[in-house]
Amino acid sequence: MECAIASEADQVRLEIRNAGRLPEDFRLERIGAGVAGLGLVRALLPRRSSTLSLDHDGEGVLASVSLRPPSLVRLGG
Repeated sequence: MECAIASEADQVRLEIRNAGRLPEDFRLERIGAGVAGLGLVRALLPRRSSTLSLDHDGEGVLASVSLRPPSLVRLGG
């Protein structure tokens, strides 16, 4: 497993790469909100200022979460 955090002027992105495969017909948008798993993760993210994606990445899977204002607030100076 590999993890990376990228920070840009108005966005923070967390990426996790792991070995594995998604089902051929997998579509994240088909996962409904729920109380467990991906449904819970999607339900907890702010709809207007975040992005969640799961994609094939070579021989593995790339999970990415991006946050933008107003969900992302710079603290301090």
